[in-house]
Amino acid sequence: MTLQTIVSVTVGLVCLVLALIGLAVAYQILRNKIDLSTVLSESGDTPKASLSRLQMLIFTFAVAGVWLATSFESGTLVEIPNSVLGALGISGGSYLLAKGIGHAGKK
Repeated sequence: MTLQTIVSVTVGLVCLVLALIGLAVAYQILRNKIDLSTVLSESGDTPKASLSRLQMLIFTFAVAGVWLATSFESGTLVEIPNSVLGALGISGGSYLLAKGIGHAGKK
C-alpha cells in the first residue's frame, strides 16, 4: 500500500464520518430536537437577525466545504492558505466586534 492510498482512504473515512455526523444532526433538527431559531439572531428582548453571525456561518462552511472537496479530490490533506485563514479571522473578529458593540450599547 502506498502512502497516497493510505491518505486517500483516511480522507475518505474522515469525510464519511463527518457526513454521518451531519446526517445525524440534520435528523435531530428535522425532529425538532435541536432548536435553530436563535442561531442567526441576537439575543435580547426582541430577537433580530445578525448579519455578522450569518457572514461567519456562511464563510466558515464555504471554506470547510472547499477544503474537504479539494482534499478528497487530491487524496491528501491540502494546506489552507494563510490569506484564507486571515479572512476567517477577520470574519470571526467582525462577529466579536459586533457582539461587543451590541453589549456596550445596552449599558
